[in-house]
Amino acid sequence: MTPARTTFLLSILFLLASIACFGDDGPPAATVATATTPPATQRPPVVTREPTSAPPTAATATPRAQLSTPAPTTTRTTDPTRRPDPGETPSPVPSPTPIPDLSFRFGDDVSVFERTLIITAIEVTRDLLASDAGVSPPVTVFAHKGLEGLLRDYTQYARAQEWRAQGLVERLTNVVAEASYRGVLINTGHRAWAVLTDADLMRAVAHEYVHVVQLENAGPQIADQTLRSNVDAVPPAGPLWLLEGSAEVVSYLVADRLDIQDYPGTLVDLGIEARDNPVPLAKLETYLGYYAGGDDGIARAVLASDYLLRNRDLSQLFAYWDDIRRGSRWQDAFVRRFGTTVENFYMNFDAFYQATYGG
Repeated sequence: MTPARTTFLLSILFLLASIACFGDDGPPAATVATATTPPATQRPPVVTREPTSAPPTAATATPRAQLSTPAPTTTRTTDPTRRPDPGETPSPVPSPTPIPDLSFRFGDDVSVFERTLIITAIEVTRDLLASDAGVSPPVTVFAHKGLEGLLRDYTQYARAQEWRAQGLVERLTNVVAEASYRGVLINTGHRAWAVLTDADLMRAVAHEYVHVVQLENAGPQIADQTLRSNVDAVPPAGPLWLLEGSAEVVSYLVADRLDIQDYPGTLVDLGIEARDNPVPLAKLETYLGYYAGGDDGIARAVLASDYLLRNRDLSQLFAYWDDIRRGSRWQDAFVRRFGTTVENFYMNFDAFYQATYGG
């Protein structure tokens, strides 16, 4: 373990303390990290087409707000109609033990450094969205070095049917992380986990958390339909370029907040990258079209999402999915929250892109 990695990790832990992300029972401090700031080399695809599951009921981390559960001082059964004796002290009523709204389930094979990296990414993303967008849904983060452990834990603690969990876990053979309704699964044994930079890994985890927030605001019914929608149809939660592009934008903002990647500089790099294959946004609306667009399509999705959010705060973005949950078509929610039709936005973005990055 190098002193440079130790220095970087300590700086991460100091940042976490400064934004008060951990409770009193937060994770143990690690002693390894990287000292350099490598450029992002990959942007893993992340919205998964997996049916929803019920929220988890068990956790290994403390809730963000520490709550106490007073114990009753007596166990006797009393008659609710009985008048209290003079001077009698009423017994306190016990409050229910709260279910943590954020929890982590790590396999024994996940190192302290990997745990710290994952917790940091989740906590900083959660803090950013809670403060800037007012959203902070319950989520359980599962991380194992093998798919067997992920399948076992997700089935048990997310209360998912095994066949649903199996489908989600199988997709982790292709990527390092996946999102589901109120859950994030991370495969630290994936070959890419060992070669991606720490910045890329943290962004991938942050990206998945954003999908959890999107699905939470859209509601369980729309989330289920979106995760199971046909690959050649626009999901009920809206076009893939917005689902994926906005998650990437937030992940880059997290990296910028952690001082491991410069957000304005990243936009310039993506603008140059997208010149090679200027994929129209209309072709990036479906799963099939989005993934066929490759890295150039991903770059345009990020730039379009950034353009959409200029002069708007993040709360408008997540209010868009809330409108869909309340019954609006995604096209109508788009007009309401962003003040333009999708078609007009496409034309305006093309003009903006040419003027800004056309070269």
